[in-house]
Amino acid sequence: MTKVSLFKCDDYHLEDLKAIIQKSFEALGGLNNLINESDVVFLKVNAVSNLPSHLGYTTNPIFLKAMIQVVKETGCKIIVGDNPPFHNLKKTLKGNGMLAICEEEQVEICDNTILTTITNDQNFHYSSFEVSKQMIDCDVLINLPKLKTHALTYFSGAVKNYFGLIYGLEKAKWHVKASDPATFSAMIADLYGAVTYTFRDKVLLNFCDGVIALEGEGPTTGGKARQLGAILASKDAVALDAVCLKLANLEIEKSPITLAAMKADLGTGDIEKINIIGDSLDSFNTKLVEPQKTHPGMKILKYQWMKNILLELPKINKNLCIKCGECTKICPPQTLKIKNGNYPTLKNSRCIRCWCCAEVCTKGAITKGKRPLLGRIIMSKAGK
Repeated sequence: MTKVSLFKCDDYHLEDLKAIIQKSFEALGGLNNLINESDVVFLKVNAVSNLPSHLGYTTNPIFLKAMIQVVKETGCKIIVGDNPPFHNLKKTLKGNGMLAICEEEQVEICDNTILTTITNDQNFHYSSFEVSKQMIDCDVLINLPKLKTHALTYFSGAVKNYFGLIYGLEKAKWHVKASDPATFSAMIADLYGAVTYTFRDKVLLNFCDGVIALEGEGPTTGGKARQLGAILASKDAVALDAVCLKLANLEIEKSPITLAAMKADLGTGDIEKINIIGDSLDSFNTKLVEPQKTHPGMKILKYQWMKNILLELPKINKNLCIKCGECTKICPPQTLKIKNGNYPTLKNSRCIRCWCCAEVCTKGAITKGKRPLLGRIIMSKAGK
């Protein structure tokens, strides 16, 4: 059976985290059996935001420190990195606290500008992806996702965190190529398939930071931090996500990335077929607040005109907006504009509802507006 370790952890106390990470490695086969002294180990964090880690958007710095110190025991070389959507990596890591940890522990920061291509012949839509080369050239890739709800894809966990292999603003192009939630989720599954194929003869691990989770309109300023108190680990990102969903009392049927990865046979999503090692799911009783107005399974939304008559638009709160323009820079179809120092304006008919603008807004000034009447009627009947 597929193994997922699950251990209670109520806070970010370094020694407690190290003990849990060591137990998690043992559950997956043993630290020294998985990592050799000669290996290059890449720690792929979630650095989607440069805001402080206590907000729940990014991998916690102390969790990262604990992982570095445990992995260091093998004598291997460690590289830390991610591809933030807008800011350069070091600036982002400085803001969320991870840069100080990397400097303190004297580990290398990824040069994410050198790219390479990985492929997946068994794909839904997309067979090749250009990704940061250092993330792929390592001997061991340890994925360190944050457990979060997500306004576009309902849930963000281990599989979704691999989207961070794609360089910076190149992510925006993928939002245009895969502009509806169902296709975007299938694309993420295709990417994960390319990663697993690339690492078929190497080591691929996933350790999820669920001590403080994010609920509501994630993955950043629209969500709220919530104590969940768990650390999870698995070689199978799909199984890990399935356990995360169950742990947080979220519905796997609403998580299109998980469903797409299961359909592609990239991992185990059936809880009954997963061997959970450590603490039982029954010992947790937190239910995360779901994102509202999600519509991940409606394939008709691949048509722009259907989005325009059914879906809400981004709404800009002028009391919070500081006119920095970052939302306009990340906007995949370039439909958000800012001119002459005014507030951003939106060309409604071209908005693809990817919510990248809300994701990068550090002030929480962009939220979902009111859904059109026809959309409210149809979505209510569809249970959305």
